[in-house]
Amino acid sequence: MVNFLLKFLKNVMSFNGLSLGRIKTSIIFVLMFITLVNVMFTALYQTTSAEELVVLPNHMGRINALGYYVVYGEIENRGSSAASNIIITVTFFDASGNVIGEKIGSPFLDVLPAGAKSPFELYLSTAAASKVSSYKFDVKYTTTNPKPEKLKILSSKTQIYIDQKLSISGEIENTGDSKADIVKVAVACYDEAGRVITATETYIYEIGPHEKTNYEVVVEEWWLTKNIRSYSLYVESLEYAMIPSSYDHAPVSEISSSTSVSSQPSPTSLTTSSLTTSGSYASPALVEPSLVGVAFLTILCLSFLFYIMIKRRPSM
Repeated sequence: MVNFLLKFLKNVMSFNGLSLGRIKTSIIFVLMFITLVNVMFTALYQTTSAEELVVLPNHMGRINALGYYVVYGEIENRGSSAASNIIITVTFFDASGNVIGEKIGSPFLDVLPAGAKSPFELYLSTAAASKVSSYKFDVKYTTTNPKPEKLKILSSKTQIYIDQKLSISGEIENTGDSKADIVKVAVACYDEAGRVITATETYIYEIGPHEKTNYEVVVEEWWLTKNIRSYSLYVESLEYAMIPSSYDHAPVSEISSSTSVSSQPSPTSLTTSSLTTSGSYASPALVEPSLVGVAFLTILCLSFLFYIMIKRRPSM
């Protein structure tokens, strides 16, 4: 292939008086440069294998009070590296298998350490929401350096307000030497079968180094309170990740028959849709690096050849 290219260039540019050795040197230089660029792209946009980031099977789809079809779930990093730039795409189908919508979003946590989970919420807000019969996931992501684990959940308790909303509150400590900015506290709530029936989040502006602060997350969907049996807490700031805690599927202590709101009509359906999913949900996060390198090589070679032909063209 290289010999063919050299012969072609020799014939094309012989009228310019360029030597074959000079052309060959230029081509070798260009190829070395492109190889370096391709390696750089590969390192910068390295993706993980399809088995490392997965949507857990406890996801659930339902119609909410606004008539949207909402999918709640959790995504888990089963790899050895932290994941970032996580994009979850849900494709919705009707009973005939036709695509009726698509929603793209991200999990609540921006960076997912190895072995960690994060809840997510995606919804279809079009008129086709009532026609959803099944859905499937596609996950794209890149690997990154993990955040230091410095945010510690010290305590958590649940209570039910008079309006039947569930409150989850407690205390968080920043064990790091720097302040934690924009602290996100997220919660996933599970029904008796362990399905994620809702998820929500709140923010704390900052927590100083080695300081503690209170948090509270309120589940606004009061009609779900009677169905919530356990919950998981997740914390993240711009600088830090959460220290693994015991508040994973923690029981809700104040659920009893006295909290039932069955006398009032529920504006939502808790019926899980039929699922159409594949064995793995992950796919490469960006354009394949090798394709980027090939495209860049082609463009640069053409530009280089054009430059030489113009530069060496005999003056009239």
